[in-house]
Amino acid sequence: MQPVSIDLRLPPVVAPVVVLIGPPGVGKTTVGSALAGALGYQFFDADHLIESGTGMTIPDIFAAYGESEFRRLESEILARLLSGKTSSANNVRNNSDVFLKSTNKGQLPGGTVIATGAGMPVKRENFQCLQSLGFLVYLAAPVKILTERLGDSKNRPLLNSSDNKAASKQPLTEGEDRKTIEPLESKLASLLAQREKIYQQSEFVVQTGECSVTEVVQRIIDLLPGTS
Repeated sequence: MQPVSIDLRLPPVVAPVVVLIGPPGVGKTTVGSALAGALGYQFFDADHLIESGTGMTIPDIFAAYGESEFRRLESEILARLLSGKTSSANNVRNNSDVFLKSTNKGQLPGGTVIATGAGMPVKRENFQCLQSLGFLVYLAAPVKILTERLGDSKNRPLLNSSDNKAASKQPLTEGEDRKTIEPLESKLASLLAQREKIYQQSEFVVQTGECSVTEVVQRIIDLLPGTS
């Protein structure tokens, strides 16, 4: 079977760069988009770039080609992002370059926010590339909260299986079986146990917990040099 190709022209990655990592369901995409808007930065979501470049959803890539091929695509996207890094948007002279989402329409972005897939930092080479890109921020949350957020998700290949019933966001009713949400919760706990030490190597750790997106964004801004 031929490897999947990525047909995508990426705009330059303007420094400074903030890279958000963390487990599934922690809110990397939501927080990343809001953070980019608050700072006037462009926003990249690594998973969305893969889907746009291949014309396939991530679950479809897993189903047709397996996890190893998806991980190869992650590394390819990451390498291309790193190779396109530039110190300033003013250095970009090609007017055809299109910068991804920024609230400051018509203006060049002041930097870049990147949201990674949950497994992207696990590979050592990938983690080193992420460190080279910019500031690493680990978004953390308790497994229970992650489970509640992901209960209805159909787009998490490593977590989805026939024994995963949707985790209710409401308290258990009388007679409801707690076991209906344990498979997903136990899988998340296992993934986090495997990856926690890697995530913790980030420059900054932000506990999201019950915080709003606005509160998480402000916590990140307060930590980043020159942004608060």
